[in-house]
Amino acid sequence: MKINRLSFLMFLYLILPLVGLSQSKIISLNLGWSFNNVDSNFWAPANVPGSIFTDLIKLNRIPNPLIADNESKVQWVSESGWCYRLKFLINAEDLANYRKANLLFEELDTYAYIFLNDSLIHEAHNMFVSHQIEVRKWLKAGKNELKVIFPPMLPLLRESAKKLPYKLPENERVFARKPQFQFGWDWAPKIINMGISKSVSLTFWNSLDVEQPTIVTSLKNNAGIVHCSLPVEVAVSKSSILTVDISNQKSGLKYFTQKFSVSSDSLLKFNFSINNPKIWNPTGSGQPNIYHLLLTVTDSKSTTKTYHKQIGFRNINLVQTPDSIGRSFYFEVNGQPVFAKGANWTPIGIFKNENSPQKYRKLLTMAHNAGYNMLRVWGGGGYEDDIFYDLCDSLGIMVWQDAMFASAMYPYDDVFLKSVYAEINFQSKRLSSHPSIALWCGNNENYEGWANWGWQKQYGYSAADSTSIWSGNRKLFETVIPQALKESYGNVFFNYHPSSPANGWGRDTAYKTGDVHYWGVWWGMEPFSSYRKKVGRFVSEYGFQGYPSIMTLEQAANQAIDSLNQPSLATHQKHSRGYQTIDEYLQRDYPKPKSVEDYVYISQLMQADGMGEAIKAHTQRVPYCMGSLYWQFSDCWPSISWSALDYFGNPKSFYFASKRLFKPVKPTFMKNGDTTEIWVSNIGNKSFRGTVMLIEIEQSGVKKIIGTTPVSITSNNSSVISILSNSHIKPNSVFAAVLVDLQGKEIAEEVCFVNQPKKLTLKKPFFTFHIIKEANGFTKFVISSDVPVKGLWLTIDGFELSENGFDMIPRKDYVIDCTPEKPNTILKSSSIKTISLNDVLNR
Repeated sequence: MKINRLSFLMFLYLILPLVGLSQSKIISLNLGWSFNNVDSNFWAPANVPGSIFTDLIKLNRIPNPLIADNESKVQWVSESGWCYRLKFLINAEDLANYRKANLLFEELDTYAYIFLNDSLIHEAHNMFVSHQIEVRKWLKAGKNELKVIFPPMLPLLRESAKKLPYKLPENERVFARKPQFQFGWDWAPKIINMGISKSVSLTFWNSLDVEQPTIVTSLKNNAGIVHCSLPVEVAVSKSSILTVDISNQKSGLKYFTQKFSVSSDSLLKFNFSINNPKIWNPTGSGQPNIYHLLLTVTDSKSTTKTYHKQIGFRNINLVQTPDSIGRSFYFEVNGQPVFAKGANWTPIGIFKNENSPQKYRKLLTMAHNAGYNMLRVWGGGGYEDDIFYDLCDSLGIMVWQDAMFASAMYPYDDVFLKSVYAEINFQSKRLSSHPSIALWCGNNENYEGWANWGWQKQYGYSAADSTSIWSGNRKLFETVIPQALKESYGNVFFNYHPSSPANGWGRDTAYKTGDVHYWGVWWGMEPFSSYRKKVGRFVSEYGFQGYPSIMTLEQAANQAIDSLNQPSLATHQKHSRGYQTIDEYLQRDYPKPKSVEDYVYISQLMQADGMGEAIKAHTQRVPYCMGSLYWQFSDCWPSISWSALDYFGNPKSFYFASKRLFKPVKPTFMKNGDTTEIWVSNIGNKSFRGTVMLIEIEQSGVKKIIGTTPVSITSNNSSVISILSNSHIKPNSVFAAVLVDLQGKEIAEEVCFVNQPKKLTLKKPFFTFHIIKEANGFTKFVISSDVPVKGLWLTIDGFELSENGFDMIPRKDYVIDCTPEKPNTILKSSSIKTISLNDVLNR
């Protein structure tokens, strides 16, 4: 068995090297690993990249913690130590021919001791940096053995916590530089990973090695000339003349060439310019133009290193200007104010190695298709993989990038601060060339927690302790992190925000200055109408939970769902009062569901309606409010949460509501005391002229136009165009506002059911369907109803729909694009299933 294994490894050695011009060789070390518990001698196959949990799941050593109540059954894993081992061969010729050998671990999660041939060569303690070690002196011809030992995670953190004379908020987790959500959150399970989470490689080289270069761009006067700075770290074994070339990878156009004389490892810094570049713009503001640069470094021995960099040219400024109310908070892109619309981005899976490029592409394409122009990478997760930022670049989605600190106070000793400096420096160099990066933020809710969550009293801090903790954390977020960013960005301006939100939602100043996380709805149990009163300058968090589909609940529970109180489902609701909160809001405004299916439907309708009130309030207050990022876009496991898309990428009703409400120009209704106002909001980058038709609809389906109002509205503006007196409105009235442009093209519509949903009297609808097959293989269908419909939800197995969860004006055709999940799937009218509030009320 050992002979066969060595033969296989020798085969891998022969086929995997990527050979340069005889001066370097890269060998992948991803295959052939095994692992064991440090307290046993049982070795089993391991996957790299991977996780100890996914390796144990594949061996059936632990149950899958993502389903049923298995989470509690796997907690012992983080209390144990683990060893990963690789046996590999090295040719004597390589040792003779190459002077240098670099071992690279792109990522380790998190505390690890690396041994090569029984020698300890490196200790890792931060997941958010790579680890490159010069290993030539430890390698030998023939058999070599690489070991990575992961000590028990939780005992190690407990020992770190004991070294302080007091407890820090959140205690143990704050000592680990790894994704904080792994320690459990109100939407995530406690799964504290360990493992080799990215690729491993060995590079042999002689005369030249080049670190991954960083490119920072500065666009002058929004056009004409773009200036680029490019620091390149080179390692040389002896004095050499290096030639650096930069060209357009697609066109071959050369932008820069220069020779450098180096006698030792050096940081080469140089600038170059590109005339009349095409500008990168976010969604809704223009095209997200991307340049693909090719960097080539060649030494006097013709050793060549090449790197591809994706860049774009734009100016993004965070504008915080004092005004008569407080202080603004908005993004100006290429000289134009932009209303930021989108969501908070949390990890898309518990196990990074299972986050496929296909899943990233699906989720981000759905964000783009909904019109989002910003995603906030939340500080309790991780710095995302390259594909995330590449896709955001190409799709025109700006990224608000938190540093990975969330809802706690952190250590501030020199060792910790040095580790954080290296982390931010590494990540910002990796990300600085991406045009999508709009903002770096120091942390999520740490400052708000210190000011408003009662930590000082809870942990019994003395005055001296409080002063030390607060000043130490301010040093971390207001000195250390900005300094690390400046090293990456050089003299090019970058946006930095020390802590989000600027102020807690319980204080009046939160709605006048900076950004706000508004949680009066949900956490504060305030009614949805509170969204109209609590509008901030930039609302960077707000949310309400909705159940995922029955199918997702069944996958979570690993059984059929007869009741939402099943024990196998309970652990998938992580908020301590989640079930009760959903139920209380439902009883306030919605009819009592008579089945599990109706309850799931009503919860999604309620989430869409409630969150819709928030988005309408934010867009109606533009330009006072210039940002609306809801919590949260997707899930890391099958759960009941605030997400718009569930773990499997299935949209809830709110996803489609956000798509409609984030349209550049739209009409909306808003109840205000004894009146109902009709607004038109323009959050796009162009002025708009058109007409709003106001339609009154009877329950029988009879409708009549009761008014038309011309509309002329500039970019980033909103106004009331008409007011209905509630005293003249029948309790069961339905109104619709339809916005058309000067050419008569319909732009958007909104339907207003005046009464509370539970008090409505709606008739059961009769639908007509008409299927349209197009030449390109896609399918559309047209649906209409004989009566007004609230919250129509369509289910068509095997198809993804462009629209769902919408209200309907009677005898009007609604066209839905259908994309088959598998080729040659035929759409039939009989396969279309419907449910609406009309149906629930008539059960």
